[in-house]
Amino acid sequence: REELEKLPEAQIGDTVYFGMFYLEPVAKKERIPWIVVDKREGEILLVAANGLYGTYYQQEYKESSWEKSSIRSLLNNEFLYMGFSKKERKLILNREIITEDNSQYGTEGGNVTYDKIFLLSLEEAGKYLTDAESGKITPTPFAFRSGINYNPNKEASWWWLRTMGKENNMAAVVSQDGEINPEGELVSVPSGAVRPAIWVKVD
Repeated sequence: REELEKLPEAQIGDTVYFGMFYLEPVAKKERIPWIVVDKREGEILLVAANGLYGTYYQQEYKESSWEKSSIRSLLNNEFLYMGFSKKERKLILNREIITEDNSQYGTEGGNVTYDKIFLLSLEEAGKYLTDAESGKITPTPFAFRSGINYNPNKEASWWWLRTMGKENNMAAVVSQDGEINPEGELVSVPSGAVRPAIWVKVD
């Protein structure tokens, strides 16, 4: 409750705690740290500070889109109900999610969706990642044990964006160096880091 009361005062760049998930590899949930990346009247946009899962964008190797992806289903079902209380779920806004075509390769973004939890697009990553350091993430111990990609020399994982990549069987990513990569990775790669984003009502 105390952490919820702090949300209205949170500023862009702050770390806040919202929801609970398995961060350590034990059967105990901990508060999830998020970075505030945008703030509007009565609402803030939060992006997870770490990679919370290691998983594929699309379970099967085939053409995909954000609308049809396995990762969208995972976030808006399993993660939504495992990670947030009923009160917290009411604070997460159901937003219109427009996934633009890939600006470099022209790959189609697919239909508009309405989601509580989503991944950043190429355009949003370009807007909210102010430098490579803000794009670099480390996995949680739980994600590390689940098979997430990890480079020990860079102490970082690459993570999925929702925009399709060079082709529709690829999805754009942010690299282990924190650089936005519009070409992306094959959708069925099982070790991509998941860095969810949510709009939260704070008024």
